[in-house]
Amino acid sequence: MNLETTTTKIDTLTPHHRNPRRGNIDAIAQSLQRLGQYRPIVVNAGTHTGRTNEILAGNHTWEAAKKLGWNTIEAVTIDVDEDTANRILIVDNRSSDLGDYDTTDLLAVLEELPDLDATGYTSDDLEALTQTADIELESLNGENEDDETAEFKSVEIREPVTKPGDIWTLGRHSLVCGDSRNPETVSTIVDGRKINLAFTSPPYASQRTYDASSGFKPIPEDDYADWFKPVADNVWKHLSDDGSWIVNIKENSKDGQRSLYVKDLVVDHVREWGWKFIDELIWNHGGTPGKFRGRFKNGFEPVFHFSKHESTKIAHHPENVMIKSEYAFTYEPGIEKSRTGNTVGFHGTDVDRKEGLALPSNVLTLRHSGRGHEGDIKHEAAFPIKLPSWFIRAFTKPHDLVYDPFLGSGTTLIAAQNNDRDCVGVEISTEYCDRICYRWQKYTGIVPERNGEPVDFIDHIEQ
Repeated sequence: MNLETTTTKIDTLTPHHRNPRRGNIDAIAQSLQRLGQYRPIVVNAGTHTGRTNEILAGNHTWEAAKKLGWNTIEAVTIDVDEDTANRILIVDNRSSDLGDYDTTDLLAVLEELPDLDATGYTSDDLEALTQTADIELESLNGENEDDETAEFKSVEIREPVTKPGDIWTLGRHSLVCGDSRNPETVSTIVDGRKINLAFTSPPYASQRTYDASSGFKPIPEDDYADWFKPVADNVWKHLSDDGSWIVNIKENSKDGQRSLYVKDLVVDHVREWGWKFIDELIWNHGGTPGKFRGRFKNGFEPVFHFSKHESTKIAHHPENVMIKSEYAFTYEPGIEKSRTGNTVGFHGTDVDRKEGLALPSNVLTLRHSGRGHEGDIKHEAAFPIKLPSWFIRAFTKPHDLVYDPFLGSGTTLIAAQNNDRDCVGVEISTEYCDRICYRWQKYTGIVPERNGEPVDFIDHIEQ
């Protein structure tokens, strides 16, 4: 076939009458303005179909050119029957869908450009790519922190076993499928006990897509704190007087600056809802080589620590999370002040520094398990088991109760199991509840029970 590109008047062409693709006309128009038309569209002459000059490939390029006020466009004209025309229409889009990217190479190309104009990418996209590259890098290096569950395979939930309102017994732990903003749901799962530690990574405002079938909808940033208040109220109601409330969430970037809804959430906890703001810890999860225009790559997430009372009344076990250090000091519990007058339990001078175990700071270096999965259990915002494990050891003792209002992929539950604590959790998605039950059974060999009846999730999902 001899294909010749010709300059064609835009108003002599017609878009395909059944084009199933939905394109971003604004992005294409921006590309045409900056780069010009770098490839022709494909037009069917229509001898065999009766539809003259119908566009088979490049419908959205034609729309964008019209929007820009162009009079002509570069086109290749072919003459094919209905069957061939439909195949060309479909494969032109599908072949792109079937492709993939080497994320590191894509990042390298984007970062070499002076700006992102006409690329179809935004600064937020660039940050998301960096996070994805971090996942790929960790996978190549074998550094996934969730090694304990590495044998799990990604599972397809065809029809969830879990129904809204179901309560699952997972060994010593419990899971309810419901809304953690609902007081009755939380009271049911807590069952009269006091929570010693509430730990969660809540849904982001509108930056993540979760299980839409659950009824959960993205929360506008301006409404986020008000939306979150019932979650915090339910934690307060059941939290022990010496308990801790730990929230891991980081604001996104939008239009080249950080959003403020997480800051609003922290301020409202204290000024509106009566919580004590004990500390802001830094989870240093690393990152991958990359750069952003005007700021640095994202290598940490904040973890906010709240309680009902001041820090001196909090159950705290720092000896359980001591770290290896070349500069360990001698800590003596009976000492109220050091000789410098500011560090409780410290006795000595520089001479006392030695290699050994030291109390950690509020900066935690724990590698990220990878966004979008946790032990190959898919989830939009997962974290490594080591993160909840650290807080469980630091603020609870064996057999204490740990609560996660957004249990997600079940990581907090697995962390509680590993540390001899009881865990109760709430998850609104029936699909995520199935994944939690499947993960639990694969991890422990214990079959989940609903209303006293065992349900074999391995048999249900893998068969």
